[in-house]
Amino acid sequence: MALEDKAKAVAADIKKVLDDNHVSTVVYGHYFDFVENGDVYDESESFSNIPLLIVVNDFNEDCALKLYKILKKYDKEGIETPYIVEVRDLKGMLDSIPQKIMDIKANYVVLEGEDILELRSEPEFEYMRAHVEMVLRRMIYNFRHDLILVMLTKLDVTKYIKDLSLASLNAIKNFHMLVHPELTTTNEHLDFFYREFPDGRAPLKELLDCVSAAYRGESIKGKDLLELITSVLNKVIQPLLNEVDRMGQDMLEQKMQKIEEIVETKKREMRLELVKEKMDILAQRKEIKQSMEAEKKQLQRRKQELETQIEQDKQSHPQRPPPQPQAQPPPAQAQQDPYYQERYYRSYYQQPYYPPPPPQQPPPEYHPQPQQQAPPQQVPPSQGAPPPSRAPKASAMEVHEEELSAFEKILRENQSLKRTKRVRK
Repeated sequence: MALEDKAKAVAADIKKVLDDNHVSTVVYGHYFDFVENGDVYDESESFSNIPLLIVVNDFNEDCALKLYKILKKYDKEGIETPYIVEVRDLKGMLDSIPQKIMDIKANYVVLEGEDILELRSEPEFEYMRAHVEMVLRRMIYNFRHDLILVMLTKLDVTKYIKDLSLASLNAIKNFHMLVHPELTTTNEHLDFFYREFPDGRAPLKELLDCVSAAYRGESIKGKDLLELITSVLNKVIQPLLNEVDRMGQDMLEQKMQKIEEIVETKKREMRLELVKEKMDILAQRKEIKQSMEAEKKQLQRRKQELETQIEQDKQSHPQRPPPQPQAQPPPAQAQQDPYYQERYYRSYYQQPYYPPPPPQQPPPEYHPQPQQQAPPQQVPPSQGAPPPSRAPKASAMEVHEEELSAFEKILRENQSLKRTKRVRK
């Protein structure tokens, strides 16, 4: 049975046994495309095992027993022990993808079920691009190193050529997984590669012809293999690596551009929010001002209404002035006793009483008494004229006593005035 038939038979039995728990069965590696393109390799010499990947909904004890029975049936048919993953495992591989799943995604064919390994998100594409770049770099470094070993006759050149051909096809498929994921067969990959990289067409075709001749048993030592190997490395693998590296730089620039756009969008949103807040504040202020003006107008109207009503009331009901309380004279005792007078007025009128001050009399003026002159004595003429008589002068003591008595009188009058003012207070 051919490898393709074996793989499809195993996949059909696995789907039948697992039933609803089965999601997908894929075969991975290079051999399946080589079987489709049988003129390149002889499958009997190239491949003997079939690598499978089985995707299930839930891997439990029952699932393990069913797979064991199927794989035991095909134990001697060249079926490798398959890798088994759950759907939730694949959905969680957005930022951390195992190396084996990366290799399987690079080259696989769905035998049964749905294609659940296709690229479904941008993060997964980014990690796949990084994985392809790593594979291509490792590939070109290793083949440059092994070329020196071949030149030193420490490595078989035929094996080196076969490995280089497989690596070249693997590099092309890894690259097309990123840019043309719809391609499936080897011929489709080669056609797109020849159109996209015309410089690599001649060395790659010559390399595949040498590999076909090696599998047919023909000798390849007479050809210029050194020039062929360097041409394949520089015109097939290196251009693919450069293109993948450029894709990484473009993705980085796109990320930076997206970040800048996000920053600008955030700034614009913040500015709009600030403008909106300012507009809201201005609107609130305007509303408050309008409400205050409306209240002011309402108060003014109310005031006018009240004034009009008061005027109308005055015209319809003229008011008389309130009677003024008449002061009653205090009793006779109050007229004589100032203390009693004040207490009486306080209790009756609820206010202190200040009696009118007594009329002030001017202080007595000092009028000195004129001196009395004695009448002149008549002297007989015979005796001659006597000297003129003089009035007796008041003594200094008398003058002083008169001034002192006048001063004491003035002092008593001043004391009585002060006492009257104190009583008023």
